[in-house]
Amino acid sequence: MIRRRAESNGTCKRTARKIAASVGLPPALVPFIVRVFAGMESLGSSPRVIASLLDKHATQRALAHSSRPGPPPAPRRSRQRPLRVLDLACGKGDLAISLARRFAWRVLAIDACTLFIDHANKRAARLGVHSLCEFRAADITRAMRPRRGILARVPAFDIAMMIGLWGVEQAAPLLSRLVRPGGLYIIDDAFAINDRVARNLNAATLTDAQQLVRANGDDVLHAALLPLRSVRSANARILARLSRNARTLARERPPLRPTLAEFLKRQRTASRMLERDLRPGLILARRA
Repeated sequence: MIRRRAESNGTCKRTARKIAASVGLPPALVPFIVRVFAGMESLGSSPRVIASLLDKHATQRALAHSSRPGPPPAPRRSRQRPLRVLDLACGKGDLAISLARRFAWRVLAIDACTLFIDHANKRAARLGVHSLCEFRAADITRAMRPRRGILARVPAFDIAMMIGLWGVEQAAPLLSRLVRPGGLYIIDDAFAINDRVARNLNAATLTDAQQLVRANGDDVLHAALLPLRSVRSANARILARLSRNARTLARERPPLRPTLAEFLKRQRTASRMLERDLRPGLILARRA
């Protein structure tokens, strides 16, 4: 019993560290993660942008039932079955809920943060899409082991997404394996704005990322960086919200003030990086 409890505590600590790293949060703030990110449903790319992108390409039947070259003719939307979507590292579930509300697609959404999963379940129920959204708490790395984990016996998906977690080199092979032939997958990442920055930061450019996807045998349907003006506007909104949340939390828990100050400092540094050397971008690919 003692050994099992120790193992469980060790697993929880490892998971907490991974959650903290994924959102740039000091481990000490993980228990307060919902408070830190209060009022921020989306923690990655805009669900509206992603939904529009998927609407365009899914309805043009990039989602082929066979591997024959070229997209097949588009069937009438009314005859289409609900698409099956996988959202890895779903955060607070905003993207999954948006797709369920807009298209009535069935979404399986996974995140390591149980507090985010609880929030997503409650919001999906409140918005009337709980029957279309299934939220599960799981460590993505452990869940993706071959023939193990929560996806071991799950059929291939029509669409798979990983927003703001792994880079293209890791994410593309995984997502490609999880969708059926002709299925779509989306990766959100930050890319170097030019080759010089790529060398200095050991980061991929958008061109590098597309080459990685094609090297995996898949087709790139869309690849674009977010315009600088949009990045600056989004950063300003995010920093303002985080600052307000941090001030509220610091008033209630004064010992957390130094940790919160360090967190905000990191966020400001990351924001400057995204406005100068790196740029958020989206890649939509089709499994060949």
